[in-house]
Amino acid sequence: MKQGETIELFKDDTELHLVYDQEINDDASKLLHTDAGNKRPDLRLEFFKKESISIDFKYRPLRYIWNTRERNDVMDQLTAYRDNFYSQHIYAISFPGIYRSFRAIQEVWAVYPQHENNKKIGKPRNICLVELTPDVDKEFFVARLKESIEDIQRAWKKLKRRQ
Repeated sequence: MKQGETIELFKDDTELHLVYDQEINDDASKLLHTDAGNKRPDLRLEFFKKESISIDFKYRPLRYIWNTRERNDVMDQLTAYRDNFYSQHIYAISFPGIYRSFRAIQEVWAVYPQHENNKKIGKPRNICLVELTPDVDKEFFVARLKESIEDIQRAWKKLKRRQ
């Protein structure tokens, strides 16, 4: 994919946009906006009408992405993706005037390659750390992505009942 390219997929009542390497700016009229420094995830999965998953691909062992002993720049970047994107389109109807109180990003993923020293550490700070390597079984990755999409669909139904 080329930088900034978007692929649109449709199934039943769900629309999915895969947005590759596109900066999110401070324009509040867009689906997502931010005034933070970290604003360019490698990939965004935007689910219409309501949520988004941000995915960043890291080409290094897990220990260089998430360190349980001390913070690093990658941890700060992933946490910023989770905390600093907003959307008046998602929450403005249910919560007018206070939409910035809610996270527009449902989930942040850091995708990293298989490495013999990778030790699974769960889901720190609600950030999904997922292994994906070319020519290696992708069953877990696919199952985890499907689970995340289903979680978003459940959240839509709950939010729709509030409106």
